[in-house]
Amino acid sequence: MFRDKLTILAAVTVCALVFTNAACESTDADDGASAESGDGDGDGDGDGDGDGDGDGDGDGDGDGACGPTHESEGTLADGDSCTSNGECASGLCLSYSDVPADPDAVCAAYATDCATRVTGTLRNIVDMSPVGGATVAVVGAISAASNPTGATRIVEGTTNEDGTYDMLTPGGDDRPLEAIAIAALAEKGTDFYLSSTGLDSAGPGNLYGPGVGLHDIWAIAVSDVEGYSGLLAADMTFPQDKLPLGDAGGVVGLVRDTATGMPVAGATVVPTAGVDNSAAVVRYLNEAQDGFDEAGTGSSGVFVLVSPGLAETFEAVVNGEVVAGATAGSASGAVFIMAMDI
Repeated sequence: MFRDKLTILAAVTVCALVFTNAACESTDADDGASAESGDGDGDGDGDGDGDGDGDGDGDGDGDGACGPTHESEGTLADGDSCTSNGECASGLCLSYSDVPADPDAVCAAYATDCATRVTGTLRNIVDMSPVGGATVAVVGAISAASNPTGATRIVEGTTNEDGTYDMLTPGGDDRPLEAIAIAALAEKGTDFYLSSTGLDSAGPGNLYGPGVGLHDIWAIAVSDVEGYSGLLAADMTFPQDKLPLGDAGGVVGLVRDTATGMPVAGATVVPTAGVDNSAAVVRYLNEAQDGFDEAGTGSSGVFVLVSPGLAETFEAVVNGEVVAGATAGSASGAVFIMAMDI
């Protein structure tokens, strides 16, 4: 499942990585192809057989000029209903929501210059309302985790009134080369704090496929960040050097039901390695929403996590059963969002 693959994307920590220099494959210019676009037959459609389907052998499976990132074992044709990219012959399921699944999602042709289509919906993590008029920027997840305020923007846009957005990364030789993953940074004036949500993990050569795998991204109001920080400051067992949230980093999380998207009460979030092997601290917004405790999620489903280790993984537990997993990270200057779907 693509959601399992994307658990690393809640936040990505910084580590030593070797970046490879790869680009969209192309044929020689002598045969009428464009080296920049990777057009194999010179007709400008980005494929090698002139049928306009974006692949090189006419079977529609995406194995042409864009290389292995655009190969797909999917069988659904453009216009067919889908739930994930892997179901589509094109490798692109055009969707704006993951939980609940977008009922209008359909398979679509990918960009002929090998650009990655970035679609989704920005919502408020506290009440799940859509956030319109916000800036959403696609960045390398390593940059987001090391310097979120200074991360280089690959592409950025503004959300519609319903919180949706639709962007294309650069294509051709300018395709994003980002190790590990790409993430979305979202902010809106002075109303919403800078937040980071994962979008997709890197494919072969640190390149990306026709469309991102994650479409739910999150914003958090400055007033909520400040309010949570104030409530946590009253808890002297909470590490005060990790406050205020945002300025000192930190994760705001949400446990929600996969089918409905609604918050789940009674869940705890624990380090996969065990509490004795972790420095992480987790607190849950209580039922009255006037404080944080260690009991478990209230009806809001909201929790706060600080001091995660390098690429540390966590599990959501309900009634003694592990029901979800995610990886957390933190960096000063942003609130990292971790939605755990059960």
